[in-house]
Amino acid sequence: MPRIVSLWNHVPSHTIVSTRERAQSFLTDEHLQRVVRAYQDFKDEPGFTRVVPIEEIRAKEGNLINPALRRRGNAGANGRSYQDSHLGAAECPRGLARKLHSRPAIAKKPTHCRKMSLVLKEKDYIISFKNTMSKHAKSIDSQVTSRINGHGRGWVFTPKHFLDLGSRQGVDLALHRLKASGTVRQLARGLYDYPAQDPVLGTVAPSADTIARALVVRDAIRLQPSGAYAANMLGLSEQVPSRVVFLTDGPARKVKIGKREIILLHTTPRNMATAGRKSGTFIQALRYLGQDHVDAQVLATLRRQIADDDRSAIRKDLRHAPAWIADLVRPLTEPKTTA
Repeated sequence: MPRIVSLWNHVPSHTIVSTRERAQSFLTDEHLQRVVRAYQDFKDEPGFTRVVPIEEIRAKEGNLINPALRRRGNAGANGRSYQDSHLGAAECPRGLARKLHSRPAIAKKPTHCRKMSLVLKEKDYIISFKNTMSKHAKSIDSQVTSRINGHGRGWVFTPKHFLDLGSRQGVDLALHRLKASGTVRQLARGLYDYPAQDPVLGTVAPSADTIARALVVRDAIRLQPSGAYAANMLGLSEQVPSRVVFLTDGPARKVKIGKREIILLHTTPRNMATAGRKSGTFIQALRYLGQDHVDAQVLATLRRQIADDDRSAIRKDLRHAPAWIADLVRPLTEPKTTA
């Protein structure tokens, strides 16, 4: 026999509704997520939810209003109070009672009935039969899991990577369940990974590069490796920095991932002109080393990383580099002559 969950049977008005606009209360995204998570768990939560047989709802003629709210005796638009054992069309405007009697297990879209606004102001999917909601949730879960498995272990992602599969709320709930099961790991706000496993080291932390690629999607920004991290990427330094610095055209911020700190520094358009290209990493790595520390070994290391297809693009991008860097890198882009 189907069951439904009453999310407001014992809920005081301040538990769910905390925002008012134009003298009307409404649910925020945070409240909606709490309601849907409670329904997904489908169990009693004192002071918030109660799972009841559908026969009990029918016995009350579809009335899901908290009796404590009715006892407050607030008056409706017509001046009468809601003291009855159930709401009739005369007491609740716009025939809300008829809607409740015809579809007792579904929370309707926003209504202007002030008394009902505490519990019936949002979307149809907040309350529904469990078998329907579970089928939809499993569909999103399976699609999200399939995409994660397709990218393989070590992939870092955000909810935005799955918005073509369903609503943002559905994706958030799917990731919440995958996190709870240990399938994925949450690195920071809106940032997850499918942890790579090493037979000796166990769970491996994601690389700064994979984290940066995910941040580009999450925040719609561009990033350019700089400093010691850029030099390490090119093999010019064996130092693995604990503070990884990226230049960005977005806001400056810090992202803490375990013991590693990723710093995003807002910079000028000129520094971002070569962002995401090999020439940009060359420029930032040489800036970090400084002109006095660039020797023949450094130049030979850079030359080995320039493929034939890269030469033209790097020469073109040198107009964005300081003059001393351009003078050092330009010869490296010329085809190597054989004696």
